Amino acid sequence: MRTTRTTILLFTLTVGTVCADDKISAPDFSRYQQTMHFQEIIQVQTNAAWQLGQRTNILAITVFDHGSDRVVTEYFISQNGKGISWRNVPAWAHQPGKKIKQSLSDSEMKKLQSAIEELPAKNDAPPLERLLIVSFQSGTNWITRAYDRQALPRPMLDICEVADLGIETKNQK
Repeated sequence: MRTTRTTILLFTLTVGTVCADDKISAPDFSRYQQTMHFQEIIQVQTNAAWQLGQRTNILAITVFDHGSDRVVTEYFISQNGKGISWRNVPAWAHQPGKKIKQSLSDSEMKKLQSAIEELPAKNDAPPLERLLIVSFQSGTNWITRAYDRQALPRPMLDICEVADLGIETKNQK
C-alpha cells in the first residue's frame, strides 16, 4: 500500500512539473521605460475583457514606430474578419493607421486562425523599435506574445501576409 501511495505521489509531481514547464508566462515588459502611455498601450493590448467582449477581437498587434512609445500603430482583427488599424499619438490624436486588409474572407480567416495557432510560445525582449506585441484569442483565453521584428517566426509573417499588414520586418526593408 505504501509503494502505491509513493508511486502515485511521484507520478503526480512529475506530471505537475511537466505541465508547469510547458506553460509560458506573459511577456515581461518591465525592461522598457514605464511611461504612462506605454502602460496604457500594454493595458489595451492585454485586456481580455475589452478585446474579446467590447471589441470582439481575435487578434491585436502593436508596433512602436520610430522606437518610441510616442507613436504606436495598433492593428485589430475582429471575429467577423474586419480589420482596422490606427496610429496612436498620445495627447494628440488617434489617426487612421497603416495598411491592413479591411475585410477577410472565410478562407483568409481560416489561414489566419491556423497561423495564430502555430505562433511559438516564446517571448522576445528586443529594443522598443523592434518590439512587436501580438495578442490573440485561444479558446476563451487572451494570450500575449512579444517578438523581435527582425526575427519574426514564420506564423507571424503568415499573419502579416494574410491580413495585409504594413509592418516593416527585416525581409521587407
